[in-house]
Amino acid sequence: LLDKMLENKVMNDGEIELGPLNQGEKVRAVVDMVRKKGSKASSVFIAALCELDPCLAEDLKLK
Repeated sequence: LLDKMLENKVMNDGEIELGPLNQGEKVRAVVDMVRKKGSKASSVFIAALCELDPCLAEDLKLK
């Protein structure tokens, strides 16, 4: 998912480096970063999530 964010220039290498956070904290940090970047970034994130994990996307009612 982070690779897709880099490919689409939603996030940069510095933002991807999240340091010594646990899994949940990393997920929260990424979602917060994307939200703060606006609707286009959020749309890219949702599209990437739907592509990479359709089951999760369906559970989250993103599809």
